[in-house]
Amino acid sequence: MTHFNNTDATEIAKILENSYRAVNIAFIYEWTLLAEKIGVNLFEIIEVIKQRRGTHDNIMKPGFGVGGYCLPKDALLAQWGLRNLFNIKNLYLEFSIKGIKINDKMPLHVYDLIIQEIGSIKNKIVLICGASYLPEVFDLRNTPTKILYDKIKSEGGICHISDPFLENTDNYFDEEDIHINNTLNQYDVIIYAVRYQKYLDLDPFSIIKDLKDNILIVDAFNIFNDDKIRFFLRNNINIIGIGKGHIKKMKDVLI
Repeated sequence: MTHFNNTDATEIAKILENSYRAVNIAFIYEWTLLAEKIGVNLFEIIEVIKQRRGTHDNIMKPGFGVGGYCLPKDALLAQWGLRNLFNIKNLYLEFSIKGIKINDKMPLHVYDLIIQEIGSIKNKIVLICGASYLPEVFDLRNTPTKILYDKIKSEGGICHISDPFLENTDNYFDEEDIHINNTLNQYDVIIYAVRYQKYLDLDPFSIIKDLKDNILIVDAFNIFNDDKIRFFLRNNINIIGIGKGHIKKMKDVLI
């Protein structure tokens, strides 16, 4: 194990690694947009790329957004340190900070996709499945779910939150917006935002009888494989997905 001989190098190593991951995520965002526009499955493409071990297997995948206490801030912390600790005024970490700004837009891209499908969110009842920024834990720090939740409500929609690990709202969400039962028939839009094992194991057949007519399901984090997507489509349930432009072609085939 390598040991640094000064604390500056130690702190930079931590901040650089987190900033690298944040920029990697931001980079894949624009390719997510490309995949959706031209009608391909970016997840499938990335899996092929990752077979080249050692050089390409660390490429990120499309997702709902970036949360937590490291990736959303560490590049900004480095920039602050340059100016306030080291008195360096002529260096700006433009690429790293731009990555953070791009990542902040990712949950709003989900909103844009919804609007493309249904026209307006006003008076629509939306359920976001997944509040934490990581699967299988309860941690709401800088969760991207909050960004989408606030956007939906600001545009006149009704937004509820469901999460199998949710212990309290920590003032992130209104208490009355917490979904505490299994009823789904009131919702116009259901968004699956976190890769909880519970959602990955979900059997579409078990929920379709409870779904409202003309409902829209949003796969925001590669929750549903193509077989499950086809099942929804064959049962006249509209579904879209982040980085999954190929769903449009699946719809054309099934029509």
